[in-house]
Amino acid sequence: MIPRLRILQVITRLIRGGAQRTVVTLARRLAEEGCEVRLITGPEEGPEGTLLPEVRADGLDVRILPELVRDPAPVRDVLALVGLVTEISAYAPDVVHVHTSKAGFVGAVAGRLCGARVVYTPHGNVFAAGAGIRGVSDRPGLRPLLLRLRRIASRCSDRVTALSEEDRDQQVAAGLARADRYRIVPNAVAPAFFAADPQRDRESARRRLGLPDGVPAIGTVGRLVPEKGHDVLLDAFARLPDSRGAWLVIVGGGPSEADLRARAAAIPAAPRIRFAGLRDDVPSLLPALDLFVLSSRYESQGIAVLEALAAGVPVLATRVGGVPGIVRDGENGSLVEPGDPAALADRISWLLDHRGEAESRARRGREGTRARHSEEAVTRAYLEVYRELVG
Repeated sequence: MIPRLRILQVITRLIRGGAQRTVVTLARRLAEEGCEVRLITGPEEGPEGTLLPEVRADGLDVRILPELVRDPAPVRDVLALVGLVTEISAYAPDVVHVHTSKAGFVGAVAGRLCGARVVYTPHGNVFAAGAGIRGVSDRPGLRPLLLRLRRIASRCSDRVTALSEEDRDQQVAAGLARADRYRIVPNAVAPAFFAADPQRDRESARRRLGLPDGVPAIGTVGRLVPEKGHDVLLDAFARLPDSRGAWLVIVGGGPSEADLRARAAAIPAAPRIRFAGLRDDVPSLLPALDLFVLSSRYESQGIAVLEALAAGVPVLATRVGGVPGIVRDGENGSLVEPGDPAALADRISWLLDHRGEAESRARRGREGTRARHSEEAVTRAYLEVYRELVG
């Protein structure tokens, strides 16, 4: 009989973002697998919204550590370290699983001080070119220190997980950890996205988004932050001929929303742009789209792309981070270089003109995503990492 594992998950904040969604899903799935799970997070929220109500509604054991904050704060960071040492010592987990940069460093050091087994999931490489991560890219003077802290976190960890082979290779090349410490565990997609039916659900989804019948619909889902490249998507949309009559739907919220709305208002096609805001019904909205576009400057892997693939929607994405590992150009989707509105507009036009080919690629994308990125498959992969350490 496999012994029950006690797992402590630590993440800096539970905003509505890809990494945070991954942690919540993993905690819930581990509990369903019979593990004892506790989640520790900081108190910060943001314009993206928070997952805390969902976590509590799921009945997960969640603790708020007031000192755990995203931005550098030496006194609070030391207090967060002390707090995590206290929590780990009291809970005595089999594995401490730490996520993202700040919780990754503080949590890994705390775990090592307690003699715990530590797994570190950075959720991508924030030091990658084009990442544009606030607090890293906009503070070049801090970069050497942040790199050093990240390397310390990796050395304090027994295993580091990467989202793909590309993600691992980039991190190893940057000297963030030794290759033998890495295990590959991709992002997961919620079952609701696989349940979406592009044909059956299309009319209802379009009604809820206020889209007219018979018009091409392009859309994207994600946090409204610079690294997601929504400005590039808006510039590409502005290049599409009016005769095409396409509509653009942007789902999500974030600190860049006001700037993006102002940019959209200056486009002649502004009446055909919808900012749909934060939504809990994204799986049932995706069938409204003829094309899902990811225009990011950086992605660790791109959960929104995986969700669109799972829903059977044609995907056009930028060739950044781990995205080429899940979107293979001409096979299950299409890729363009980042930061090029003209190239993005040209490829959008081609895919809208070749619907049959786009839909064929989408079908292949859905099949491949189901095989590797289901919640069950990803939870099993993490359990294998844990049991490798526990024995």
